[in-house]
Amino acid sequence: MKIAKVEDLHCDAGWRTFSFLKVTTDDGLVGWSEYTEADGSRGLSAVIHGMAEALIGQDPRPIQSIASLLYVKQVQAPNGVNQRAIAAIENALLDIKGKALGVPVFELFGGPVRTRIPVYWSHCGTYRVRNHELVGVPPLKNYDDVAALGAEVKAKGFKALKTNILLYENGKMASFGPASAAPRAGRN
Repeated sequence: MKIAKVEDLHCDAGWRTFSFLKVTTDDGLVGWSEYTEADGSRGLSAVIHGMAEALIGQDPRPIQSIASLLYVKQVQAPNGVNQRAIAAIENALLDIKGKALGVPVFELFGGPVRTRIPVYWSHCGTYRVRNHELVGVPPLKNYDDVAALGAEVKAKGFKALKTNILLYENGKMASFGPASAAPRAGRN
């Protein structure tokens, strides 16, 4: 088994781009990894391809050896986007190895830690302020709408939620977080 092809695929979600790494072996196994070029990682796809070029024709299964080799190659500029590129490649290779062995990836790490994972409602409120049309839900216009959303979260069985800062200012709801500027003192 050898690495034959490395591709990056991108999906426009309307408010951000979701990025995926697809590593294909010569015998048809495909390993997937999700990554993001947001939050200080612009150009990550190019870094991934730059690192992955040397892996074409290599056996994808000695993952630690590959990750160590990639780390040594970028030692002059450690961490940052280089480390994120290595992580994306490593995750796709773990997916390939799990498929080759016929086991879920968690088995490669000694088995599951738990059989159930509590989940929370991520970006609760944020998308309803910024992109309600794309999501297909009513917008949040005021704090009463926020309270109603909290009741919806509870009614759907979630025990927790996460959102960016929601601010009602000048008769309009706004959301501050990674995709927008944070509010500053004195800003109207």
